[in-house]
Amino acid sequence: MTTASQSSSRTVLDPIEVESARIALGRFEDESAPLPPIDGIFVHQHPGGYEPRHHELWARLCDRQRMHLREHASALWTQGAGDLNLDQQHVPDVIEVSRRLRALTGWEIRPVTGYMPPRAFFACLAQRIMPVTVTVRDPQQEGYLPEPDAFHDIFGHAPLCAVPQVAQLMEDFGYAGLRASVKEREQLTRVFWFTIEFGLIREGGKVRLLGAGLVSSPDESRSSIESANVSRLPFDGEMVAHTPFVIDQLQDQLFVLNDLSEIDQWLAHLRDHAEPCTGACGCKGRGSCGSHGARAATAAGASTSAHGADPIELLGVDHVRMYVGNALQARAYYSSHFGFTADQFSDLTTGNRDEATHLMVQGDIRLALTSGLTTLHPASQEVARYGDGVKDIAFTVRDAEAAYRQALRNGATSAYEPRESRKGSDLVVTAGIEAFGRVVHSFVSRRGACANEHGLVGRTFDPTYEPVVNEPSNETNRQRSCGLRALDHCVANVRLGEMNRWVDWYSEVLGFKLFKHFDDKDISTEYSALMSKVMDSAHGRNIVKIPINEPASGRRKSQVQEFLDWHDGTPGVQHLAFRTGDALATVRELRRRGVSFLGLPATYYERVWERVEGALGRPIEEPHALVQSLGLLLDSDDEGYLLQVFTKPVQDRPTLFIEIIGRKGATGFGKGNFKALFEALELEQERRGNL
Repeated sequence: MTTASQSSSRTVLDPIEVESARIALGRFEDESAPLPPIDGIFVHQHPGGYEPRHHELWARLCDRQRMHLREHASALWTQGAGDLNLDQQHVPDVIEVSRRLRALTGWEIRPVTGYMPPRAFFACLAQRIMPVTVTVRDPQQEGYLPEPDAFHDIFGHAPLCAVPQVAQLMEDFGYAGLRASVKEREQLTRVFWFTIEFGLIREGGKVRLLGAGLVSSPDESRSSIESANVSRLPFDGEMVAHTPFVIDQLQDQLFVLNDLSEIDQWLAHLRDHAEPCTGACGCKGRGSCGSHGARAATAAGASTSAHGADPIELLGVDHVRMYVGNALQARAYYSSHFGFTADQFSDLTTGNRDEATHLMVQGDIRLALTSGLTTLHPASQEVARYGDGVKDIAFTVRDAEAAYRQALRNGATSAYEPRESRKGSDLVVTAGIEAFGRVVHSFVSRRGACANEHGLVGRTFDPTYEPVVNEPSNETNRQRSCGLRALDHCVANVRLGEMNRWVDWYSEVLGFKLFKHFDDKDISTEYSALMSKVMDSAHGRNIVKIPINEPASGRRKSQVQEFLDWHDGTPGVQHLAFRTGDALATVRELRRRGVSFLGLPATYYERVWERVEGALGRPIEEPHALVQSLGLLLDSDDEGYLLQVFTKPVQDRPTLFIEIIGRKGATGFGKGNFKALFEALELEQERRGNL
């Protein structure tokens, strides 16, 4: 966290830019004023301004830390450093580091002048931007520097931004900071300081360095591990939130995490309380008390694992499996049009005689494109019946078989029994339950190279898959990323009268909670309507939301009914929503690649600025003309605003499309855009002869 002022370099930074940025930063200090735009706070790094002594000091610091970090750095920081592969001989170019980060997690680093007011800092994190200083410390302060510099921010923070779990956690800090009161933001800052900045973490029974301030300071990194003068306390969210920190001396009190979920749980607890709990309820800030949004036991009675956790605690969306007619050609489409990287595959050449699957990756999104190689394969039969579409929304859990057994006790129907894929110590266990219509939810647990240290997807998706090599489009997509980061939500279309049944099913079987409810008054035009209830994943992790739609009465056929008509009357996934941190850049790139989006009614932009900016009480950050030229819709809620756009169907049948959504704090689904969206959809339905 950039928390201390630092003199600018007249060679690396433009003095006029520096002064302008400091004025812009000052606007963030007035807590009573609306949140200003963040663009003005950034400056430009001029790499040619570094002198040889700066590069020599950078190289010397890297060399000093290399052996110590090899032994003492956390696997998280080490993973990020390896994936990012920073130049260790020269002060890195911020633009080049950002290019690599965007390809890995959708994050970027951007230069700032120094001190960051907390509101400005959290606003950056919410947009997946890590602000960094780019000046280099004085050699006399080589071992320890009380102020951040390029080595602290780039060497320390950038590798953490390259790790999906840490990157998501920092984004969560950002959103929490934007929602917080002044008092809550102070406590958020302390938790961030003692974790992402100066945090220790226990791995394999050993305390290791996690925070950027520890890994980037030779003196601090050794003191935190070796000094008898340092107190190393178990992480307790409430204690940390009320512990002041110092910035001008070696830390004498640090906290040790068991894993990142402890931070996640504290952030969830903060959301559930108006402000952090005093602990009187007995939850000790970990969100474990029944009144804090923890999942209630199901009617069947939720059992616990050997560790006392809910077996159906979802760790993340493992992957989305799509059944397609030709997986190899679908791979080319999602690569060329949406910028996905072809990562791993399984087909005849790898010994698979039943199916071909190509794993496509972008940000934290994994699409497994599967085709049957025989007429009897389920993928072949479903494609013939439904066309290409989503078959499986798979969730990572700690123990797939335990989650599966608990889901059956909660009332689920088995889709398939637990099965293993193993090679040596690398193991993937999957088991599936039936959801709405053709859709399955698989539980996936991972070991060895198939998992990272938190049990999420590791280097290997499946032990039987082979990596994709020498794929020219992969390098193109890394260099020119579309910026898609995560699966924001996936929309279920069900038959008339079935919505509430599936709402109950997600609540009782998976512990999801009702997040939003829209009726036919909210989602309607002159001609058609639908009703929707949005279910949110349990345990406060914000893993995925599933809106469940059913048709409503109207003069003509709704989009849900059109989907059902062309989906053999069977419920299924109508669209996938991919989240991006920069909606303008993403949509511009997708349009350049040939993705077709729905048009908007000509009158849409006549009132949208007044509606959205009036509700916000401030302008949006994006230029109006650019938003309009790209055809983006806007909406706001109490948390902020969003930009969204919808593709036309991505196949011949009108049964699957993609939504691109950029959230600037907003948690909703664009309720203010429903009418415009429906009118656009109805125009397309009419063109297809289906209205």
